Amino acid sequence: MTKKIEIGLFEKLALKDWYKYLLYVSGILLILALFLDAKIDHLKIIRFSIQTIAICCFVWVIDTFSITGLYYYDLEREAREKPTEEQTAIIWVRFIIEILAFIAWLFVAYKSLL
Repeated sequence: MTKKIEIGLFEKLALKDWYKYLLYVSGILLILALFLDAKIDHLKIIRFSIQTIAICCFVWVIDTFSITGLYYYDLEREAREKPTEEQTAIIWVRFIIEILAFIAWLFVAYKSLL
């Protein structure tokens, strides 16, 4: 009888949103650009990383506030009731902000890295 031991570096890392992935990747990229000497333009990579971190933090804050609002409205609602107009509005605003932020990030990536 042998026990299987699994050690994973990222097994506790549970990211479910695209902006959290980009936040971690851009943070690692920023650290690498600051401390490693490579034959690339460091200023472009640093600018791209900082702009990506700013966009991701903005979306994270908006998402946190909208989830708080949804939680507030969800407490007032009975189980199996349709979502209220306020909940539907919050969901749509959150969706539109995330889409616009992703498009802004694509624009930043295009402008910074070319």
